[in-house]
Amino acid sequence: MKFLLPLLAALSLAFLPGCSTTAPGDSPPGSSNPKPVFTPQRVERGVDSAVGLYTAIRLSRFPESRPKFEAARTALQVLVSNDRWDLSAFAQALATTGLAEQQSEQVLLIVGQGVALIDTATGSRVDLSQQEYAKAVILGGLNGLNRTLKSVPAQK
Repeated sequence: MKFLLPLLAALSLAFLPGCSTTAPGDSPPGSSNPKPVFTPQRVERGVDSAVGLYTAIRLSRFPESRPKFEAARTALQVLVSNDRWDLSAFAQALATTGLAEQQSEQVLLIVGQGVALIDTATGSRVDLSQQEYAKAVILGGLNGLNRTLKSVPAQK
């Protein structure tokens, strides 16, 4: 019972007005009401985390699916090497792994006929129409696949 009071106090502080889930530098300058601003770097980190998490979970449950993830990685490597920032191709590559939706701390990544990215702090959709954001999504996906495939050993 002693631990319950400090826990409740900490939780109540998290929900006070003025608290923010933005990282330093993620708010518009001079803003009195900080709102997350999704920079390409933040998009890349969020997608990296979401794809890496999904890959780790799937490989732990279905190790036989590894070739699908390796094929998706190869497809993304081709996009990067050709400077082709095509979100439809990104979606097709990841769809073969079964990825439809995955949430990380910062984003909800939705892959279907295209790609959607939702800011988990505000619930707003991130505009991926600019090339720098499409590039960030693809690089984040490739980084997440590379990191996870390297850290999860292949089954023999």
